[in-house]
Amino acid sequence: MRGRARFIVVVVGDDGAVSGVLANTSGHRLREVRLLIRYQWLWRDEFHPGSDSPGTAIYYVVPEEIPPGGTASFSYRPDPPLPRRSDGTFQTAVEVAGLLEFSD
Repeated sequence: MRGRARFIVVVVGDDGAVSGVLANTSGHRLREVRLLIRYQWLWRDEFHPGSDSPGTAIYYVVPEEIPPGGTASFSYRPDPPLPRRSDGTFQTAVEVAGLLEFSD
């Protein structure tokens, strides 16, 4: 994959909402940038974890095309929202999992 998309800013809300800006650092148009959004559940007591981890992961495709040197904003909100629990917390990670690159 020659095309490069990198994050400028990623913000994660308390409800698991993720928003940010992607920058196209290549000389080609990028489309269908696929993000992997992981909600890893961290147990409060890792030595005695529960049996029902709410951790999950989704793929989100950024709908805009990103021109060479350009940027695109994105926003994702899980539906249903992440559960609010007192036995741990979510650690959210976002990474570029794939994209389509077009040379003119």
